[in-house]
Amino acid sequence: MTRLVRRVRAYLSSRSSDQRHVLIGVIAVGTVVVVAVAAGALYLHPLHQQQVVFETTDAAALRSGEEVRVAGIPAGKVGEVRLRPDHVEVALSVDSSVFLGSDTAVDIRMLTAVGGYYVALVSAGAAPLGNRTIPAARVQLPYRLPELLDDAPQQIAGLDAPAIGDDLDKAATALEANPGSVKSMIDSVQALAGVLEHQRDQVGTSLSVTQEYLSKFSDQRDVLFNMLRKAAIVLRVLEDTHVEFAYAYEGLAHVFTRVKVLTNFYSNHRDEVYNAMQQLDTAAHSVNTDLPGLIGQLQTFINYLQSLLGPEGVRLAGGDQVLATDLCVPIPGRSC
Repeated sequence: MTRLVRRVRAYLSSRSSDQRHVLIGVIAVGTVVVVAVAAGALYLHPLHQQQVVFETTDAAALRSGEEVRVAGIPAGKVGEVRLRPDHVEVALSVDSSVFLGSDTAVDIRMLTAVGGYYVALVSAGAAPLGNRTIPAARVQLPYRLPELLDDAPQQIAGLDAPAIGDDLDKAATALEANPGSVKSMIDSVQALAGVLEHQRDQVGTSLSVTQEYLSKFSDQRDVLFNMLRKAAIVLRVLEDTHVEFAYAYEGLAHVFTRVKVLTNFYSNHRDEVYNAMQQLDTAAHSVNTDLPGLIGQLQTFINYLQSLLGPEGVRLAGGDQVLATDLCVPIPGRSC
């Protein structure tokens, strides 16, 4: 490139001023022509786009820029609509990554119920379409007013006019016999609409109350979890006390059976020992009967609090905290 520039400069320097100006003008015009040709080529054949052309007998529904879809997905635009002597030629610009078979069909469809159209391409065939033009035989047009006017007489001719006339006469006779029936029907519909409106207001009120309840419950979530945490601590202490007392009571009985000196002490202090044993038995009975019931009630209360909060509520309120009932510490009489 550098050598080429040097040669051009050397060539220009060897020429006269007029010749240099003419040569520079020729180079400038040539550059503009090359750029214009390249721009035109890119316009006619955009990068990553393929040109698809189809013929039709009526293109009134199409405009340049209308959307092109393949399987319902936007894949291009309508590029140009050209009028030919006996048909209309439509050029489409479609994404080059979309495969179109040699038997591809075109369906011009309504975009919405109130208007607007788009071109739907239905790919068919194993071989690629290439530069072939899609014939009008494979182009489906939207329903048009001239077709409607042509088809209407045939459809109307198939109707049973006498039967329709009899039905209309019967309807007129019924309305004459009950002139207020139409008004009653309208009043009933209005009453039904009023009931539905009232029900809608009630549903709105119910939703508002539910939302307020959920808001209050969210505010009290921390209080409920704090209560749950303290109840779990009390429950763990009671369970440990129950286990430890049972273990100590068994140990005390074992000692009485093994130590002979206690037998001699019992012989000399029978009344005192009897009273003490009776009190101990009463305490043991209380521990073995009342304490399990209390533990069960407390466990039921903890389960109720957990059901109120729910698993997600416990996680949100407690964070990384662990309840005392979720821990197990080995003590005499219990292993974990």
